[in-house]
Amino acid sequence: MKEYGEKSDQVLVELTLLGNEQAFSELVTRHEKAVKGTAFKVTQNPWSAEDAAQDAFVSAWMQLDALNDRSRFGPWVCAIAKNCARDLVIHYRNTVPDISLQIPDEGDLPDAAFAKEEEKRELHDAVGTLTEKIRDVVRLHYFEGYSVDEIAARLSLPAGTVKWRLSEGRKQLRKGYGIVEKEYKENEALLARVMRQVEELKLWRLKNDRTGFEEDYRRVLSSVEALDEGKEKLHALADVWIMGYWWLPGKKNDDVLEKIKQAALESHNEDVMEAVVWEKIGGGEKEDISYIRDVAVPFLEEHGFVKALGYAWFWYGVAWLNQKDGEKALAAFRRVTEILDPSYVYHAAALAANRATEKVFRTLENGSKMLHWSVTGEDVRQIGNKIYLWAQPGYKRNVFIQTCAGPFWNAAACDNLIWDPGAKPGDTVVSSDGQMVWTLLETDRTVKTPAGTFAGCAITKVSGEHRGLTEVETAFCPGVGIVWQRAVRFDVENEWYLARWSVTGGEGALPFAPGNVWEYTSDTLPKEMTFHEISHRFEVVSSENGKANLSGVMVVDCAGFVDTWSGKMRELQACYCTSPLGEDEELQDVDVEAMLARLSELAATKREK
Repeated sequence: MKEYGEKSDQVLVELTLLGNEQAFSELVTRHEKAVKGTAFKVTQNPWSAEDAAQDAFVSAWMQLDALNDRSRFGPWVCAIAKNCARDLVIHYRNTVPDISLQIPDEGDLPDAAFAKEEEKRELHDAVGTLTEKIRDVVRLHYFEGYSVDEIAARLSLPAGTVKWRLSEGRKQLRKGYGIVEKEYKENEALLARVMRQVEELKLWRLKNDRTGFEEDYRRVLSSVEALDEGKEKLHALADVWIMGYWWLPGKKNDDVLEKIKQAALESHNEDVMEAVVWEKIGGGEKEDISYIRDVAVPFLEEHGFVKALGYAWFWYGVAWLNQKDGEKALAAFRRVTEILDPSYVYHAAALAANRATEKVFRTLENGSKMLHWSVTGEDVRQIGNKIYLWAQPGYKRNVFIQTCAGPFWNAAACDNLIWDPGAKPGDTVVSSDGQMVWTLLETDRTVKTPAGTFAGCAITKVSGEHRGLTEVETAFCPGVGIVWQRAVRFDVENEWYLARWSVTGGEGALPFAPGNVWEYTSDTLPKEMTFHEISHRFEVVSSENGKANLSGVMVVDCAGFVDTWSGKMRELQACYCTSPLGEDEELQDVDVEAMLARLSELAATKREK
């Protein structure tokens, strides 16, 4: 926490709004004494002041974006505490004598709190009615004299959880004495706080490097385990366990996966069940058609897992595609679109698969020399005020040239960051592994494309080394979207230009509205080849609440090869070593002897000969 202790309140508030929980913890630590003191002046007893302070910090966290002057967090939260304390005083005024329990600083219990034996017995009986977890903490603190920190160590709980249980115990005891509590919803606040931690843990998926993940994982897992038993706890445990399964060494085994599956089943965690299915079917790569059809699909249908069911049907279609059965593949992809809502990325991927499958098999029937094609669903999300690539499910076939993987995937090589609307020219972001740097170069470049000339474009650059990418430049035109991109991958440079577009809604550098379409073409593919078609088409399928899903289809249809030494050599490599449907399929029937003879005729240099 030392690094946060040196930051100003203004910076800590900004970091908290960006989802940094440690920053808010520092704000609480920094102002806790002043907030409790403010509340004590109103309540005149430390235990009610403790309750008011807790309510004040929860309220401040929920309303933090309403604080205009970020540097005045302290006075602002003290004002909230004063109001919370007044509410408590009004609430308890003219009721039965206050039997609230005090939290002494040193854990010592004042004799005055239990002056009468009758009150002692009555209080012990009341404590006995509390739930087990709250009862244990209350007894340890008030009857056995343990401090908050000692209880936290003894029960392996966060200190904040111990404080919350003590606060909840006091409030439940008051209710037992006939005092109608104001609905503070401490349990909901704790649950919401823990669920927020779980969601923040999921953001690790955006990072190029996951060093430090285990520390966050242990902390969040401890918070989840402190929750009361129930469906919400199981749901959160499944979320956390699956991340540990993926990213922690030694966690990936059948027993752990079965535990995760059971938690997902009992809490109906759709996202985690989808991940479990992925581990079972391997994203269609294992081509286990019978397992998907006879085991996975019936199980998911029986238990009502809609997302995971759509996911299974998608890879069932890919498995049939691998068997060159286009009709069964199309039927499976159509089933996905019937099952899934458009807001789910596999709906977009299935739409792309439908379009590509129909086109590809028709093209192959027309005698295409060589076909490269890929299908993606693009899940693009606004997190904070930045735009990230969250997921890109799909598949590709016959990668015979280093074509671009797509503008979003390329642009997101630095911790999945695509666009930062708040960036200024010269601003940079360094990836978590230190290998990639995202830079906003300028905001007023004019870019010429087949679709027209676009002025006022912002140019971003990602450079370094990640997944074969070493440099990516992307042009964003406000109100239009990405109009140009240059990417260097495995030392091969490709450029893609906007060829056609239709934007009927949305705004900014990436205007995502359902029905918006962009189609790109390239003139930097191998010069030894001629093409029937070069296109990469994206269409927005859904867009709401800062999340957009797009379907993407790339088709590069080779018409032939130029009659030069390099052209014939590429034809030999492509047609003899790779087939139209992929490397595992039957190779094309080519006359190797004739090709070699022609290569000998065309060879001019010693190396070519």
